[in-house]
Amino acid sequence: MPLSDQVRKMIRVFLILLALEAIYVLVQIGIGLWFIRFGLKTGLITVTETLLKNVGSYGLLWIVPGIPTVLLCLMLLIFYVKRTRKQPLAQYFHLRTVPWKSVGFWLGLTGLYLLVDHFADTRGVSEDMVYTYQTARYMALFWIFVTVLAPVYEEMLYRGFLLTELSATHLRQFWVVLIPAVIWTIGHAEFDPGRVLFLLGLGILLGYARVRTGSLTLSIGLHSFVNIVVTIQVLLTIRGA
Repeated sequence: MPLSDQVRKMIRVFLILLALEAIYVLVQIGIGLWFIRFGLKTGLITVTETLLKNVGSYGLLWIVPGIPTVLLCLMLLIFYVKRTRKQPLAQYFHLRTVPWKSVGFWLGLTGLYLLVDHFADTRGVSEDMVYTYQTARYMALFWIFVTVLAPVYEEMLYRGFLLTELSATHLRQFWVVLIPAVIWTIGHAEFDPGRVLFLLGLGILLGYARVRTGSLTLSIGLHSFVNIVVTIQVLLTIRGA
């Protein structure tokens, strides 16, 4: 592919990604402001000093706007792909099963990565994550959002759409994996800036799992597995406090 065509295609891909991210932020803020007003009127939300200091980590304000926002952006992404790409959705997003041997290998590698991080990171679970869990209130919604909706949307956007489009520009595999990992890390760093290297490494691991197996289904499952493990760590921290 000529360099100019490659650059134009990459710019177009990043503009689409930026548009989706902007919609996500604006919709989440809009629903969040509505929910704050509703919560204050009904007593569902009580204004405290702790809330004012940690409003960005308040669990209820995280999942209630987050669920409809993720669903909306996921539908927009699917709509765009269906309208602009000739491939079936499952083929475009690489939604396919992999042999159990591969599942076991990548699951074990991800578990090893989490284990090494657990012993290497002496800070333990962040206070923001603990506060988010404690203030989520509707735990079923919290678990659905963290272990299902968030992994599905993020993987379909970063390791599905973005990685697939970058591959079509004939970039080297290293960059095809690294670029989505970096952008995904930037989007998560606000929750725990000290975990940037962990997030970047995880993003690269998920990217290589997607590329080497040709299956986004696997990377979704691995992402969900990580979120389950981290959430259990938060729960154990709370119970052990």
